[in-house]
Amino acid sequence: MSDLDVGRSYYYEFLAYPLFFDENGSGFKSFLEQVDYLAKSPIDESNISDFETILGFNFDKFKNEQNLVFFDLSYVNVPLSASFYDEGRDDGNKRLKVMEILKSSNFRRNSQKCKASEDYIGFVFRLMATFLKNDLKLSRELFEKIINDFSDEFTKMLSEHKAANFFKAYANIYRNFIALERSILGIKAPIFEKSMAEISMSKKPYQTKMPTQKSKINWDEFTTI
Repeated sequence: MSDLDVGRSYYYEFLAYPLFFDENGSGFKSFLEQVDYLAKSPIDESNISDFETILGFNFDKFKNEQNLVFFDLSYVNVPLSASFYDEGRDDGNKRLKVMEILKSSNFRRNSQKCKASEDYIGFVFRLMATFLKNDLKLSRELFEKIINDFSDEFTKMLSEHKAANFFKAYANIYRNFIALERSILGIKAPIFEKSMAEISMSKKPYQTKMPTQKSKINWDEFTTI
């Protein structure tokens, strides 16, 4: 395993944590330590301020924004399923593709620890970090068939969300990292004329759709893998 692949796996671990619900913040300290490490050698100098923004968050502030961006039913949330960006619905073709890739490996999703489906973006990032440490061929396949397709829309929606500060900085770092990944792997960004995700939602991520605020921040399916 080369130093480059180690570094890539660190970035995918960094990208994964903020997408899972951490009830008591047990992983947040480790996440910030990883952010501090990555900030010492950013992919692009423009991301220095983005790392500083993330490091300025405590767990309560992070949890509140995570809820607003992903889990709060008062808003059209940013989708967290690769299938949703592909077809405008969850549990679609991308889930089947991830399952096929998993079957080619020695790894399986632990359904007791991870209630999220195989095409859940946080799970995909965790899987990519694992593949980079154990199977580069499958890591390329996972990027080419899954990650490459949703990344541009995902970062766009994060950047546009009205409540995003942490996640706007996260999206900026992610955008530069994905550009580097495409360069390393020789894979071009997808070209599409319409967004199935936006068509399905019919609204931008920050627009309200309910008169009263309801939260699913305590739902147990958003557990750490």
